[in-house]
Amino acid sequence: MTTQAPTSAQAPTPAQAPSAAEQSARQFRQILDAQSYPGRALSLMQETGPLDPGGLSPACQILVENLGNRDVQVAFAASLPSAELARWVRLTLNSEVVAVAEADFIVCRQADLAHLDLTQLGLGTMASPELGATLVIDYQGPDLTAVSAEATAGCVRLTGPGINPQGPVKRLNLTEIDAAFWHQRADCNGSFPMGFDIFICRDSELIALPRTTRIQLEGDAACM
Repeated sequence: MTTQAPTSAQAPTPAQAPSAAEQSARQFRQILDAQSYPGRALSLMQETGPLDPGGLSPACQILVENLGNRDVQVAFAASLPSAELARWVRLTLNSEVVAVAEADFIVCRQADLAHLDLTQLGLGTMASPELGATLVIDYQGPDLTAVSAEATAGCVRLTGPGINPQGPVKRLNLTEIDAAFWHQRADCNGSFPMGFDIFICRDSELIALPRTTRIQLEGDAACM
C-alpha cells in the first residue's frame, strides 16, 4: 500500500478588513450601547479611512460621522479650527457648520464649557423631545474612569436609567469640567423629556450621558 506524503500546512488566510459599511454599522451599535449604559467607557475603533480632521479625537470623529448626515446641523467651539472642520463636514456629511443656537450637534473641548451658554442649545419640545441638541465634549484630560473607591473631589457620581442601582457606584473623573457646567445642565434638563444629551470623547473612548442621567458632584448634596 502506498502512502501519500503529507502536504505542508496551508498558511492561514489573514482576516479581511471590514468594509466601510460593516465598520460603520459596528460603530453605530457601539454608540447605541453607550447610550444604553451611561458612564460606561466604550472603545470606538477605526480600521479603515482617514482620521484626525482638525485635531478631533478618533472617538469624536467617528461619533459625528455616524450620527451626522445632510439634515444634521453641526457647530464647533471657537477653539477648534473652523475652516478645516467646515470642509470636513461638507465632504463627510454634506452639511454646513452653523451657530450653536441652530445646531443639532455642538462639538467643543472642556475648556470651552466655561464660555458656552447652554441656554442656547435646542431642548426639543414636549411633543418632540428628540429634537433636543447633543453636546459632544472632546475631552483632553486624565482617564475618565480612573477613580478610586473613595470619593474624589471634582469627580461625579451617576445614577439613573441604564445604571444598576445595586452595582458598584458609577463615578467619572471629570475634574477638568467646572461644577457650574453641571448645575446649568440640570437647569436645562429640568423639564423632562425636553433637554440635551452629552457624549464625552477621549482618544478612542466614548461615554454617553443622556438627559435622563442624574449627576452628583462628590461633596455636593444636590443631584443634577
